[in-house]
Amino acid sequence: MNVTTSITDRLEKRWAESIGADYAARGCSQQLLPPGHVRAWRATARRVAHELGRPVQTVARSLPDGSHLVHARLTDWPADAGETVKQQAAMRRAAGAAASARPEPRSVD
Repeated sequence: MNVTTSITDRLEKRWAESIGADYAARGCSQQLLPPGHVRAWRATARRVAHELGRPVQTVARSLPDGSHLVHARLTDWPADAGETVKQQAAMRRAAGAAASARPEPRSVD
C-alpha cells in the first residue's frame, strides 16, 4: 500500500465516522471541502447510508474561493419515533434562537 492510499483510507474512515454520527443525530451531514475531495466524500456518505439501509441524497456546491460545500441527507428522516423527537427538539432550539435574536439597531434618517 502506498502512502497516498493510506492517507485517503484514513480520511474516508474519519468521514464515515463523522457522517454516521451526523446521520444518527440529525439525519444529515455537511462538510466544507477543498477541491478534489467532493466525489470521495459523496461516495462515503452514500456508502454509510447504504450500510444503514437508508435512502440518501447528496449535493455539492462550488464556492467562489474554489472550495465546495457538500451535503448529504437521509431522505426518509425522521423514520421512527426517536428521530422524530430529535427533529422536534432541533426545531424548538432553532425557533428559540430566532425568537431571542435581537436585531441590530438601525438609524432612522
